[in-house]
Amino acid sequence: MDNGIFEKFRKETYVAEDGYTMPYRLYIPDDYDCGEEYPLVFFLHGAGERGDDNEKQLAIGIRHMFWEGSPAYNSIIVAPQCACDKRWVDIDWDYGVFNRKQVKETRELQTAMTILKEVMEFCNVDRDRVYVTGISMGGYGTFDALARHGSWFAAGVPVCGGCDPETDAKANRRIPLWMFHGSADTTVPPVGSRLMYAKIRSMGGDKVRYTEYSGMNHGIWDNAYSDREMVQWMFAQSRYERRIQAEKRAKQKKAAAVAGGIGVAAVAAAVIAGTIVKKNKKSSQVTLAPMQPIAALPETTAAEKTVVEKTEVTVQTVPVQAVQTPVAATAEIKPIKPIKTLKAPKADKTKAMLDKATARAVDMTVQVIRRLAGI
Repeated sequence: MDNGIFEKFRKETYVAEDGYTMPYRLYIPDDYDCGEEYPLVFFLHGAGERGDDNEKQLAIGIRHMFWEGSPAYNSIIVAPQCACDKRWVDIDWDYGVFNRKQVKETRELQTAMTILKEVMEFCNVDRDRVYVTGISMGGYGTFDALARHGSWFAAGVPVCGGCDPETDAKANRRIPLWMFHGSADTTVPPVGSRLMYAKIRSMGGDKVRYTEYSGMNHGIWDNAYSDREMVQWMFAQSRYERRIQAEKRAKQKKAAAVAGGIGVAAVAAAVIAGTIVKKNKKSSQVTLAPMQPIAALPETTAAEKTVVEKTEVTVQTVPVQAVQTPVAATAEIKPIKPIKTLKAPKADKTKAMLDKATARAVDMTVQVIRRLAGI
């Protein structure tokens, strides 16, 4: 154990917009390289380390993770401190189990998660290697963080904590989990850890481990964090495969939703297409009535004629009262032929055009769905 490690944890304080504050300690490797990504450990202390001095949260437990050659030296560690009268999970600790559906996420845990998020954005963190661990009250907080924010973490190590075995097992069955408890713990009975392990195993989960120290009471944290196998195991876990599978499921779900929407649109298009064809069929039955031939004008009378002489032009004008329709010639005007019936576009041709356009749209849609689904 490196007793001088405390000096390397920076003291920081988170301040919310409404003035709410939470102190936290931040460890960054001595040879931190901006071009490299580092695993991160999110540590939640127990009830005895609550306060605002920003020191007590490091007094026990996590310090034992540091030994010569430990991977902890090459990681980022975030250790927030909960206020004296608050808890990471607001429940009675005496039973070791509780119903999570009846418990809301506390502001303390929400704030701690906000601090974690800010550190992840500020520092070069390997987001596939973020781990959560805690002791006693922090063990409850570890289970709660995994249940509510499991997608953030690659693994969890709750030490002498409590949980909701039914709900948490479903949420955590795919997340590597190593629990620790004392068989004689009377502060937080081991029943929660035992049931959690049994429930995950019964559901086919093979990433869960449980260590119970025979005859030991509540204070097992030094034993747990001194377990080098556990520390090596934790830093070896990665969220990568689980994340890829989750992203693939999300894409498939999105593709299915898009396909469903296209199906509805296709039905609507079919209805519209059917309506258009139906209208075209109706329009093809419409004919225009032929125009009636224009009647020939009557021949002019002798009194209405104007005589034109070749050598001497004499214009005779008949009285105005006698003029009915002035004309320039007596030629008969031929009647206009009836206009042929106009034909509407054939329904078969319209349907073929619609089918071709629909087929093209469907083909393009299939290509989009394939890209979304990663096929």
